[in-house]
This record gives sequence, C-alpha cells and structure tokens, in this order.
Amino acid sequence: MREILHIQRGQCGNKIGAKFWEVVCAEHGIDPTSGGRFVPRAVLMDLETGTMDSIRSGPIGHIFRPDNFVFGQSGAGNNWAKGHYIEGAELMDSVLDVVRKEAENCDCLQADPRHGRYLTASAMFRDPTTGLKMASTFIANSTSIQEMFRHVSEQFTAMFRRKVFLHWYTGEGMDEEEYDEEEAEYEE
Repeated sequence: MREILHIQRGQCGNKIGAKFWEVVCAEHGIDPTSGGRFVPRAVLMDLETGTMDSIRSGPIGHIFRPDNFVFGQSGAGNNWAKGHYIEGAELMDSVLDVVRKEAENCDCLQADPRHGRYLTASAMFRDPTTGLKMASTFIANSTSIQEMFRHVSEQFTAMFRRKVFLHWYTGEGMDEEEYDEEEAEYEE
C-alpha cells in the first residue's frame, strides 16, 4: 500500500490541511473524535501556537499525533525576514526530525525524489455526488516553489545590501549582524 507524508505549514497550510483530514475522515466514515486506529502521517508546523491550538481543540484534533505538532512561541509578526531567517530557522531541526521519523515509519512512501527532495504533492477532494458540498484538486511541484523562494531570497539580499526597509526590522529588535549570519547559514 502506498503512503503519503502530509506536511502542513503556516496558518493557511494548517487550516487547509485540517479541512483535508476532516473531509477524508467524513469520506471514509472515520470518527475523528475517537482517535485510535487511524492516525494521519501529518506534520503540522507554524511559528506561533494559535493555529495549532485551534486545530488541537477542534473536531479533528484528536486524530493527529501530539509529537507531530512543531511550533515556535513568538511568531514572526508579519515580518518575512524574521520568520525566514530567525524564527523559522530555529524550528527546522525539529521539523526535519519529525518528518524523518514519519518517513522511516512508512513501508512504501509515495513520491518522486530527485536530489533528495520530493517533487510533487497532491490533495484531492472527491466528487460532490458523495454528499459533500465541495470538490477540488491541488497539485504542487516543489521545484517551481523552490525557484520562487530562491527569487525572493535573491531580491531580499539585494534589498538588504542597499539597506532598503532595514529600519523596519531593526525597529523590531533585530541586529544587522543577525542577517549576515542567517544568510550565510541559509546559503549552506
């Protein structure tokens, strides 16, 4: 049997992922309040606890493994650089440990690895004729996402070198030296 490892990130990704698992439970007649036998291989991550707390206390919160919730404490406060270089970077080891643990527990992980990265992900909501009021399909290719993040990183680096908008970040308590250190780690 093929298996998927579902990774949810950020407020939007976690809300979409929670709805995905809610629909899957409804389609297969699984009672999400009972927990137990059916546990999704899902990793939920965010920089703050708010979204995680709402999922955990929501109608499907009992189906997820408590160890698979990875979150920070302070959030990024809508500051992309702080979230990317500082808060998010601090969580990466924890996230990768959880993802590695879940992947190692799979018998037949479904994906197409290239250069150590998984290229595709998909989530499908079924036909509305099953009694559900929605139907959609989501397919993503991480190589195109990787290119987008590379472009954003290059643009940020160019802006940082010219010290554009730097006062916004230093006003939040960040030092200029932190950017140089984090950028060097990011490039590794």
